[in-house]
Amino acid sequence: AEEKCRNYVKAGIEELVDRVSTYSAATSDGWETRLTFVGSLAEFSPCDFVIESVFEDFDLKQSVFDIIEAAVGPEVSIASNTSAIPITELQKSRKVPGRFLGMHMMAPVQVSRFLEVVRGEMTQEGALDPAMQLGKAMGKEPT
Repeated sequence: AEEKCRNYVKAGIEELVDRVSTYSAATSDGWETRLTFVGSLAEFSPCDFVIESVFEDFDLKQSVFDIIEAAVGPEVSIASNTSAIPITELQKSRKVPGRFLGMHMMAPVQVSRFLEVVRGEMTQEGALDPAMQLGKAMGKEPT
């Protein structure tokens, strides 16, 4: 599974370099050293920002959030890549609902510069800033 994933990421990066003028082969150098495979979500503990991107299933997302919340500190922003489930609904049962937000990347993700950053009713301002910074670092134009 790791090899399949690595090949998928490599193909996406190659497409990005080929299709987007602001990216060069030098931009993608060393990506392999920044890709880490983990055996469980519990290994996310050192992360300072987490983006969930599983199927559009409320219960599945809640289960994933349970594991992420147990693994990371309460100050860590957690974003969902949902395009269908309201962030306010996702954050209602969370331990620290203010750190939850939406971070929806438009397809094809590796080429599209658009990034929709969505706050829920309980999202705190401090959760949005890291999302905007991360989006810009990824070469996106967060709105």
